[in-house]
Amino acid sequence: MKPLEQTDQIYVMYSACTSMPYVYQQPDTAYDLLLVFDKKENYDACAGQFAEEKRPVRCVECKKAQYTQFFTGMYYIGVDGVLLNMGGEEKTFSLSELAKKPDYASMPSRMMQLQNARLQLPMLYFLQEVRRPVPAEQKRGLAAMEEEVMTNLAKTSFLIPYKMIQNGSQSQDPSRRQVEMLTIRDKEGNLFQPLFTDAMEFVKYSQQKQLECLIVPFWDLDKFMYSRLKGYMINPLGCNLLMERPQYEHVKKNFSPGGSGARGNA
Repeated sequence: MKPLEQTDQIYVMYSACTSMPYVYQQPDTAYDLLLVFDKKENYDACAGQFAEEKRPVRCVECKKAQYTQFFTGMYYIGVDGVLLNMGGEEKTFSLSELAKKPDYASMPSRMMQLQNARLQLPMLYFLQEVRRPVPAEQKRGLAAMEEEVMTNLAKTSFLIPYKMIQNGSQSQDPSRRQVEMLTIRDKEGNLFQPLFTDAMEFVKYSQQKQLECLIVPFWDLDKFMYSRLKGYMINPLGCNLLMERPQYEHVKKNFSPGGSGARGNA
């Protein structure tokens, strides 16, 4: 935490396209970085440049007491570190200089052990670009980014939330309870099944809902899909990526291990 010892709060750039920290690939190192500022005016200057490029962002203030929790959570999305603007000067710090990497294998549940940074990071890059409010011809590298997302989707296991109910009410008798899978409606009223890449995303959604979850590999997701569902909603309180049924079937066929294309089996 030494780089931030002299600060009481920092200002983190978030993408309005993903509701997640903005991820930036440093050209000379190819490091995947967060953009962090010690002064709001320096954030505002950078955000102004982003606005000119039609890259919508917003500012999230992080207090000193939240530093460890915030940077520990960033291991879930797979960034290498932080590009820190201190007094107008930029310095790069590795994530390990700001927070210790969690020992996922020693965590008490399989849900907490699950991590999918290899999907989260390319998904954020793809959505930052594809959701930019510019004409399609101005969006760069979408085909390659989309293929990387699909390749990693096929390798991912997800958390699927459910709750145990009986006659519409909570029951304390396990032998008399039934499983209810959860759904979310989009703005058009279509039903999607929520999926989560990790415990951090699951907890955002499950707070005060008394939910449990299953861990399901990508190629088994359709075992839980019923006819009224239009598809899946990945990290609905994060990047909120919609994957409709035909898209799921395309990835399963062409990218999953054992699929006819099996391009994901690299």
